[in-house]
Amino acid sequence: MEPMNYINHSRLKAWRRCARLYDYKYERNLQRKKPKLQLIRGSIIHELIDAYAKGDMNRIKKNPEPEAILQRYAQKYRTLFSEEREIYGDLIGDCRKLYERYVDFHQGQNLTFIASELEVSVPLIPGTKFVGRIDKIGIDPNQQRWLVDHKTHKKIPDEKDRFLDLQTLFYVWAYNEQHPKERVVGVVWDYIRTKLPTIPEILKSGQMSQRDYDTDHETYRQALVDNNLNPNDYGDYLLKLKGKQLNFFKRVYLPNPKQEMIDEIVNEARQNAKMIRALAGTYKVRSMSKDCSWCDFLPLCQAELRSHDANFILKSEYTERDPESYDAEEGTEED
Repeated sequence: MEPMNYINHSRLKAWRRCARLYDYKYERNLQRKKPKLQLIRGSIIHELIDAYAKGDMNRIKKNPEPEAILQRYAQKYRTLFSEEREIYGDLIGDCRKLYERYVDFHQGQNLTFIASELEVSVPLIPGTKFVGRIDKIGIDPNQQRWLVDHKTHKKIPDEKDRFLDLQTLFYVWAYNEQHPKERVVGVVWDYIRTKLPTIPEILKSGQMSQRDYDTDHETYRQALVDNNLNPNDYGDYLLKLKGKQLNFFKRVYLPNPKQEMIDEIVNEARQNAKMIRALAGTYKVRSMSKDCSWCDFLPLCQAELRSHDANFILKSEYTERDPESYDAEEGTEED
């Protein structure tokens, strides 16, 4: 598609945050040469879970695809990982652990995936479609369809954060518009915390510490086994940790809100789409705030604003982004 003939949620979000950000990313097609840790990790985990879901849908008991995915990323970023070890750490190993724990945690859950990486494309305004890619469609024991959205976070979000997650509700609208006979009844936020559980310490007495660790039942129990300690001697503490499982993996079900709320979200997106069509490429006003600290384009933006050598920053830190590549929101990890 021509860029002006479609819009996705990433474009909408960029425009709402800062017109200069939108210009760098979508008009000049720039991206950082060294991608952020969160971006790579989010992409790896998302692809691993997609392989797991497809394997489950095909009733494959042993799916070799996840390991192939890990090795592909290890090869792709081999030089970067070795040069920036203090930033990326053992990223491949950490992603493998997260994936294995995710699969173990959700074994036997009452949600069956029936579709994965599903593209939607529906008219938004004259001449412009909204396009998106839905993570999963799942069916519960009552045969109701749910839109599943995988989210990687440093900390599992709360209800307030979910209220601000308009992207997923927008996808509900787009999916139901395109599939009126197979409508989803709501959203499942499938949260994956990217921080691995803390491994407990052994005390001088030879016993395992029972401090208030940011850990879970399986990690603590495995530490006991690895140190030749009897888990039965730590029954009360292990039982306490059972309640902390949802600190690392959690699925939150939210039935569709009132149609008036969805209509409001869609109408606002239509207004933004009209603005983008009319102003993109010419309107580049900076929305300067404390949020600039997370922006990929902060060094370039500062150099241009202060009349420094922006060309040097541009050549050393940025490269051209493929404008035809799918702009996957799912590949990002949010704080």
